[in-house]
Order: sequence, then C-alpha cells, then structure tokens
Amino acid sequence: MAPSHTISPQSRPPAITGADPRTDAYRSIIAMAERNKAKPTFYREAFRELARYFNAPYAALSVHQATTVIEDNWHIGSTDPGFWKDTVQGFLTNCLADNRARIQQYNAKDAALRIALASCPVVNASGHTIGAIALVTSCKDQQQARACLAEMQGLTNLISACANLIGQSSSPNGSPSGQGFDQFDALSRAAAYSSKHEMAIAITNKLRSKFTCDQIALGTVKARRVRLLSISGFDHVPPRSPGAAKILAAMEECLDRAKLIVFQNEDHWDGQHLATDHRLHGQWSIATGGAAVASIPLTSDGRVAAILSLRRQGDQPFTREEIEKVRSLVEPLMPGVQLITRANRPLLTHAKDAAHQTAQALIRPDKPKRLAMTITAALATLWFLFGTLQYKITVPSVVVPARVQNVSAPYEATIKAAYVTAGDTVTQGQLLYELDTTPLKLEQDRLLANINVAKIEIDRALASKSVVEAKLADAQRRVFETQLQAVDQKLNQAAARAQFNGTVMRGDLRKQIGQVVAQGTPLFELAPDDDWLLELEVPDALAGDLNAGLTAQFAPHARPEQTQDYRLVRVRPLAEQRGGKNVFIAEAQPDTPIDWLRPGMEGVSKVNIGRRRVWWITLHRAINYLRLKLWL
Repeated sequence: MAPSHTISPQSRPPAITGADPRTDAYRSIIAMAERNKAKPTFYREAFRELARYFNAPYAALSVHQATTVIEDNWHIGSTDPGFWKDTVQGFLTNCLADNRARIQQYNAKDAALRIALASCPVVNASGHTIGAIALVTSCKDQQQARACLAEMQGLTNLISACANLIGQSSSPNGSPSGQGFDQFDALSRAAAYSSKHEMAIAITNKLRSKFTCDQIALGTVKARRVRLLSISGFDHVPPRSPGAAKILAAMEECLDRAKLIVFQNEDHWDGQHLATDHRLHGQWSIATGGAAVASIPLTSDGRVAAILSLRRQGDQPFTREEIEKVRSLVEPLMPGVQLITRANRPLLTHAKDAAHQTAQALIRPDKPKRLAMTITAALATLWFLFGTLQYKITVPSVVVPARVQNVSAPYEATIKAAYVTAGDTVTQGQLLYELDTTPLKLEQDRLLANINVAKIEIDRALASKSVVEAKLADAQRRVFETQLQAVDQKLNQAAARAQFNGTVMRGDLRKQIGQVVAQGTPLFELAPDDDWLLELEVPDALAGDLNAGLTAQFAPHARPEQTQDYRLVRVRPLAEQRGGKNVFIAEAQPDTPIDWLRPGMEGVSKVNIGRRRVWWITLHRAINYLRLKLWL
C-alpha cells in the first residue's frame, strides 16, 4: 500500500519518550472506567482516547460481548475515511484471527514519513480474545514502530483490565475496589519510564524511604538467573563490588527456593520459627553487621519474574504485614517492567528471545510427541547439513553400433538383384545385392579382342622391322589392358557381401531393381549385433561432472525393469545439436552385453558421480541459477 495523500505533521503521534503524555493517557482511561457503569460506553470512550493519543487519522474498534457487538470508527484530518477503511478493517480482522498484536509499516508520499498500521487484541477476564483495536499512525523507523506497538499493547491491556472490573462490587464512594485501580495506577506510573533500569531505581528508592530500609535491591529473572537492575542509593549497579555480589547471591537463593526468605535476629515470624538454613542470606546478614534481610519473589503470569531484596537494622525486624504490603505494591508493577523490557529490546535480542521461547516450547518434557518430533527434526537438519549421498545425474541415452559397414554403389550401374533389406540379420560373407554386369562383360570381350589385335600388330611390325610401328602397337596394347583391369575390378564389385555378422540397419532395394543408381549412392548400412556403444546426451550444466571411468546404469524404454551397467570410455570435447538442444556426448561400453538390445534403442541413464553433501545435491541447481541471474 502506498497512500495517495500526505499526512500533515500535526497528525504524527507524540514522542515515545517522556512521562507526562503517557501517564495522562493511562490516567484518562482509568478515570473513564471509574466514571462509566456500562462497558460499551467505556470501550468507545477508551478507544477514542487511544486513537487521540496516537493522533491516528483513522482507527477502528470491534468487540464482541455476549450477544452485543461494540463497533466504532475514528477519523480526523482532511483525508477521505473511505481511503483507510478497507485496509484498517482487514488489519483488524487479521489481528482477531492471529490473536496477537502486530504492526506493519508502509511508505507515504512524504519521504520523511512512514505510515504504520497497528492492531492489538482486546481480552476478557479469562484471557480470551473478544475483539481488537486497529489504527493508523506514523513511525520513522522500525525501532519507533516496535515502541509504538509496545505502548499500544500497554494501553489496550489497560482498557481490557478496566472493562473487566466494570460492574463488579464497588466501594462506598461508588468507585470500583481500590486494590484493582491501585494496580492500574501503578501501571500508569510504570509507563512514565523509558527503561527498566530507570523504573527499577525509582521503585527501590521509593520503597527505601517508605519502609525505612537501609538498602533495597531489585533484580529480574531470565533463564533461571537473576540480573541485578538497581540498588537503592546508586545510580548504577556496581556488579563487581562485594556488597552487590552478596545481594545477587541471596537473590539466586530466593529464586532457587521459589519462596519468601527472611533472615533476622528475631527467631519468630507470626508465631512460627524462622528457617535458619538460608546460608547465602545468612552471609549477607553477617557481612552487613547482623542486619535483617529478606528476599521476595515477585510473580507475573504464574512464574517468578523478579526478586526484591530488603535490608534494615537488626533491631528492626521485618513483619509479615510489612512484607505483604511491599509485595502488594511492587508485584503489580512487574507487567510494566516486562513491557518496557520487551519494548526496548534490540532486534538481535528479540530474535534470540523468540528462538529461545520456540525451543522451550518444542522440548517441553510433558509433550513427548513434540519432543520426539523436535529431536527428529534436529537430526534431519544435521544430516541435511553434514550428511552425504550418492550423487547421480539422469540423462537421455541411445544405443549406437561401435562400428558400421556402409555399402554404396561403386559405379553407375543397374541393380540386378537385392538379397536383404533393412531389419534382416546377415552373416559374414553373405551376398547383399548384385549389379547388372552385361555391359561390363561386353566391354571386357571388346577389350580382350583389341588386345589380341594389338599383339598381332606388334608381331607384324617386328617382322617388317618397323620399330616405330611395333612400339605404337605395344602402347595401344597396354592401354587396352589397363582398361580391362578397370572393367575386371567393376565386375568384382558388382556383388557386395557382409563383412561381419550383424543386422541391416538401413537399405531397401526391392523397389529399385532394374533402376540405374549413380556412383556413391548409399545402398545399405550394417551394424554388428555384439559390438555397440551407449551415447549419453549430457546438458551443458552437467557436462563438467563427467569424465572417463565413471559407472552408469542404463534403463531402456523397451524394458525399463532390466538395467545394464556401463562404464564411460570418453566424453567428446565438442558440443552437438540433438533434438534442438546443445549437448555433450559421452560414450559408454557395457560390462556384459545383452543379446536383445539393438542399436537405436533409447532409454535413460543414471551416472554415478560420487558422494556429495545432501544440502549441495538438493540446492546446487537453484544456487547456480541465482548466480547466473543475479551475478552472485
């Protein structure tokens, strides 16, 4: 999609950084939930607040609640709403089908702007998707697009949560229960921070003042390890300091136990004895002069998302009420921390996290079929990359005779008789045809008579002692004898015989008997039955893989179930035209000739080139094609 209009600078969304606009949006939605008693009205007002916050030229809402369908559209600016409607509605429908948030960027007329379509699902109290919100905004790059989507997810999740509390029991002042909206208020405060480190520093510093602790630290959990985010009183975490190492070790111990750990001098905790086997917390307490220390696992989506560790003077032990109050204040902020973390991830980290989540889903031990499929796929991938197979090329082939007897007319003459025709089997010395020799015999008789006359003339000249006449007569005799030799040679060639046992490949003189044929006219072509070759027609792309000595199997069209083994003896250096294609001819000889094969039979040959990598056998033709087309 390339929009045919230009979005004005006033239609751009507010900057992603900065606390005030974001906090105001969260507070406005919470205020709408407190004000409205009907969910349809709240959905529409909250949807318009979200569209207004992103300055969307067009937005759409669709929520299905029981038998009610809540739909609304938002439009600002001078553009025709019909321009956006079909595209945005289609994007909203895809969001409902995929059940996930998504964003896609497009180019606008103004080269400085990039238009983005974003959509997020709306869920009910059970977490099922009941609708979606889609809108048009502008983002200058992918990083800002991801931040926009993360922020839209946060606002949409807040709308879903507020809508789920509408209609529940109210407090005396008529507003929903304070605990739920304290959580939403905490989320709105979380949205005011641009990074998880900034938010963690604010949390630890505020908790330190509120609960009069000497030190509070917050660390997030990732891949069963704790990463220390902040320590109250520090702008940044000194990771190599002994104090930070002690805190991190205590957090790891809390993560391993997956439960609240309190270590202090008072050995009672609401009437129960405190456990004393928390060695790492004990070391932290000893290192800080016997201070009271505690670590609280903070959960989100049913798993431990962060660890909060507290330290105060030993004479001020923690109470269960204080710990629970700290947990109730901080735990609602964990989705905000996770949202900011995901929104600020670089592209490489995002890809790694996605791959890690996919791998975990595939190798879950409670899914044996999925695990087996994953192992099988991994083994197949390794075999594809590093395994080898016999590489064979398949080419058309034809049986040809190793040698051929071509019989042609030795001189111009009349065909007297033909004893064989194409397809006949002949034996060595068998008569093939005869030419009419009557004119030759007459010429032979004439020449013999002339020779005898010349001899008489020689004798007469010698008797009269005429040397000159004798020499002339002798010269005439030699001329006649030479002519006689030529006639005798033609008489010997008047009948042709087969030079070997074989088959007549071409030639049929049955209809030419009595006709005169010119000298050199082809009459027959004979091929031996037990001496033939296989010609392989190899395309240009495969010719480089062939060389003498390779083995091949030939399957003729006549009997494809009976294959024959061959060995290549030569590859002709020049290409030839066969069937309109440029091919190289490779010649192969059979290991054991088959008696029923005949020259001219066609079939298919598979040539064994050798072992190659599986990926190369599968992809090398496509790779070569791309190299030729794209000059790679």
